Formats: sequence, structure tokens, C-alpha cells
Amino acid sequence: MPNFSRFNAKNIDGHWFRFDHQQMGNSCGPASAKIVKESYHNQIIGEGYLRGVGTLSTFGASHQGHSALSQIVKNSKDWEISPTNKGVMLDMLKSNPLGVTTARQALGDYVEHLKRSTRNRPTIIGWLWKTGGGHFNVCVGPTKKDRNLCTILDPALGIQYLNLDDRVGNSLYYRPILQNGKVLEGSFTAKNFEPFIITY
Repeated sequence: MPNFSRFNAKNIDGHWFRFDHQQMGNSCGPASAKIVKESYHNQIIGEGYLRGVGTLSTFGASHQGHSALSQIVKNSKDWEISPTNKGVMLDMLKSNPLGVTTARQALGDYVEHLKRSTRNRPTIIGWLWKTGGGHFNVCVGPTKKDRNLCTILDPALGIQYLNLDDRVGNSLYYRPILQNGKVLEGSFTAKNFEPFIITY
């Protein structure tokens, strides 16, 4: 089995978070579903299986007798170039094993949903890149030090933060800090029609 990297770091409140780096260039959706399932059930699940569930869902083949780990699935979707949508994300979250049956698309004020998120009942955020494409990551709620600063578990970048004070109308802005300390300023936006998926 390949040795994939794992983030293991504390947030500003001193709470440890351990979660896997996404295994492919664009498998942030399955990796985020993995983070949520593991947080919700306190058990481990493989990203490869979730990529398979997502692939079957994308092609409308979820109930046609194919295994999420079959060769058909492995050959049919290139996660390097194909993003995940909200329906596929919900299918990955609700699938067994470790189904999160309460997962649903958030309605209403997204900021309130983020403030209600917790480590064991997180929220998945869907972002649009200004340059095109998208990204998923997981909000585990506000920090104790600053209730307007949410801890984000990003399967590509590790622990990040979302400042709710940066809200402009119904839009939020994600400004991740890279390992070299530079801010990826203005690269991500989330408007009110983007998929926020809650699990509480």
C-alpha cells in the first residue's frame, strides 16, 4: 500500500488534528468526505473507496451492481482533472461503510452553519477558484481564541483558517497560507450558491 502523507498539527487553540493529505491532484472531494466520516465515526476509511463511490455516482451507476473498488471504476474517472459536485459529495458521505446519514446541503445563512460546526459534526465547504475549477475542505468550527476565525482542515494544505469577518454580502473568501508563509490572496471565493454540506 502506498505511503500517503498525513497532516498532524495543532490549531491556534492547541487542539491536535490528524488527517490524510489528498491522494490525487483533484481528489479534495473524496479526501474531505474521508475527513468527515472519520471525524463523525472515529474510525478510518480509505480515500480510494470514496473515489470509487464518487465515480459511480457521477456516472449514474451507483445501483448497477458495480463495486466501488472494481476495475471499471478505476478506469472510468481521472480524479486529477475532474472536480466533484455536491450530489456526488452527498453520495460519498451517506455511503456505507461509515455513512453519515444526517449529511445534507446547507440552506440559509452559511456563516451560522460554520459557527455551529464542531470537530465531530463538521461542515464541508465548496469553493470556486477565480481562475476556474473548485476545491473542497472541512470546517470544524470557530476557534476559542476568536469566534470569527474557523479552523479549516484542508486536504491539500493542512490546517488553515477562514475569517468570517471577511464576508462580503453572501460571499466568503478563503485565503490559505502556504508553507513558505505566503498568502494565496484572493484565489478562492465561495458565493451563496456554492455547496455547503452540514452533518449535524
